[in-house]
Amino acid sequence: MYLASDNQLEDDVAIHFEQHLEKCPHCAGRFQAVVHVLTLVRKRCRRVPAPQGLIVRIRQHIRIVEEGKS
Repeated sequence: MYLASDNQLEDDVAIHFEQHLEKCPHCAGRFQAVVHVLTLVRKRCRRVPAPQGLIVRIRQHIRIVEEGKS
């Protein structure tokens, strides 16, 4: 259901899934609930920028790892 809610199903699978939802009120209700919750989460969760110190430490670590590969 989560792949379907993100439109990540292959076309043939998506068609089969949609046909099933048309025939199965239980699954259709569950799918609507999943879509509703994911929509709320996306609206409510804001991206919080990482602290600058964390960004610097990550970049330093990446540099160290890349230098070790040379």
